[in-house]
Amino acid sequence: MVDPKKHPADPRFLLREWVMLDEELPKGRKTAPFGRLFLNIATGRFLHRDLPELANYYLITSTGGLLVLASRSFPHTVLVVNPLTASCITFKAPMPNFLLHTVAHLRVAGTAPTLVLEHPTYGMAYSAKPEDEHFAEVKYNPLDKADDISGIRYDKSQTPERGMDVYKVNFEKKVLEPITRIGSGALFLGERCVSVEANKIPSINGNCIFYLGRGQHHEQPDGIYMYDLKTEKEERIVNDLIQFIGFYGKLVTPSMVQILMNYCTNIPWSQLESERPYGFLEEVHMEE
Repeated sequence: MVDPKKHPADPRFLLREWVMLDEELPKGRKTAPFGRLFLNIATGRFLHRDLPELANYYLITSTGGLLVLASRSFPHTVLVVNPLTASCITFKAPMPNFLLHTVAHLRVAGTAPTLVLEHPTYGMAYSAKPEDEHFAEVKYNPLDKADDISGIRYDKSQTPERGMDVYKVNFEKKVLEPITRIGSGALFLGERCVSVEANKIPSINGNCIFYLGRGQHHEQPDGIYMYDLKTEKEERIVNDLIQFIGFYGKLVTPSMVQILMNYCTNIPWSQLESERPYGFLEEVHMEE
């Protein structure tokens, strides 16, 4: 039997089908400050885990359920933690400066994992292996993600009248293959994207694509839209990520569509960058 703590980079122990739904601690929560809620997007299973690591490390982001953390002391070296096994992959390289909010990808080729940290707004990406001294700036290509099963080509600058062009990523050939349906799957698009099994998660329609914005026509109101690949019709299903009702603005419990869309579109600032300005001068002095 393989021990995940001794072999943390073993592909069998690298989470891919989980999302951490509350990367930011909900305001007003006074109990379980290090507890977080995870969702398995393939089975619909919810799991609450206590993460004591959050007391000693900065949370940078999450990917597939794995946590990307940085040490609280300078130079803020990085580690990737599996919250289910408590195993971790440690990196010598410190966290790159000024990655305010980050999308992460962990690739494993052989026994050497590579962590890619991507800035979704500016198209910057940095990568490092555990023994590397620094993260190197790279031109990131999504087709290089050997850990993903499927993908979608989506250009946010375009609003095609005919609907959406959907492609499956062939990672062996590194090409995009056009498809016309995704079966029971549902795609949520944003700065990061997820593919879920709709028949396992309540209130989500299969063979559909969900996205936040103004739909395919600029005159449409903002909201969360659903595009049905079978009917090739677009429908605005809710007006925002959160909803309020009544005179006093009572907050409505969000639907699963809103929760998953929030995960895709709202990438929290890393805790390190949120606090870095207060210690920045000290860090510059230490580097000198």
